[in-house]
Amino acid sequence: MGLALALPGIARSARQRVPFVARRGTQLVVGKQPWRMYGASSYGTLNPGGLGTIEGAIGLAVDGGLNTIRLVNFFDESGLSENAPYDEASWARVDAMLSAMSEAGLRAILDLSAYRNHLQNLSLNQSSSLTPYGRDWEPFVRFVARRQNTATGVSYSNDPTIAVVSLAGEPNPPNSEEPLKPTTAELTSFYERTFAQWRRYDKNHLLSNGGFIHLDWEEKFNNPSGSGIDWRAIFALRANDVPTLHTYFSEFPPTAARDFQSPKVSAYCAAIRKPWITEEFGFKQAVGDSERAAAYQTVYDIQESPGAGGAPSAGVLFWNLGMEVHPDSHDTNPGTPATWAAVVANA
Repeated sequence: MGLALALPGIARSARQRVPFVARRGTQLVVGKQPWRMYGASSYGTLNPGGLGTIEGAIGLAVDGGLNTIRLVNFFDESGLSENAPYDEASWARVDAMLSAMSEAGLRAILDLSAYRNHLQNLSLNQSSSLTPYGRDWEPFVRFVARRQNTATGVSYSNDPTIAVVSLAGEPNPPNSEEPLKPTTAELTSFYERTFAQWRRYDKNHLLSNGGFIHLDWEEKFNNPSGSGIDWRAIFALRANDVPTLHTYFSEFPPTAARDFQSPKVSAYCAAIRKPWITEEFGFKQAVGDSERAAAYQTVYDIQESPGAGGAPSAGVLFWNLGMEVHPDSHDTNPGTPATWAAVVANA
């Protein structure tokens, strides 16, 4: 079926008149109406057991009742080619995906963390001590924001299909033993600098830090110094419109009592009057379909009721939208029927 014809969406001739997603207090809005982001991540048609076609990805999202797809890991991140982040074939796939999403009435999170991964691996390959956060991202930022979609003719900076531009989630914690870890100051300065760089070329889109993890070291490890990520300072940056989490649990099944990130993030975002989202959560299929469905429901419930003094999340996305059925896979699809039913029920 030709989804571009069969699904309601954003007509190309009217694309510029479609409202951008904006924020109002702790909510996301489209026009003057509250809008809750509900979606999944997709790293294109190249993932194992993958969706095969863009139409397949769009159709699965629509069938699941999703309104957002997070586009991530869409070019070679190995660091073996310095030009990989500018590869035309890779970006043409993103162009086609954004065009098809627009026609289907879906929104996108454009996640740029692949560039961070590329820079990290580039430094490792070159035996360099320069972290990805110490490099200047402006050439890449300029390239992406100014890119003209080859399928629609609309520049990325002017495309309302994109709801949020997400910089770089899951940074190596400054207090970790990870290679090329940033200092606390370097990481905070990176977000402030790179947000400002993006704003030079795009004043339309909401910006996000990208999903943080490791904000629970104080509680999980009784570590008063935490992970070293100054998340409050980064979330408070004026240009950080949508502070963002990745929510994973070290123990199964998940419970609200084992989620130390969401309550304190939701309370802080309520205090600074910003919307927050969980950009990614997931569980392997190995836990069992019914148990996994219950775990999904737990996460959805946490998003709605994050704790005293906190604002509910403005959005939640799972990892990953894909057709693989395998114990080690995070994919969610009709082949995992109980989990898929939980996705549909919460739409």
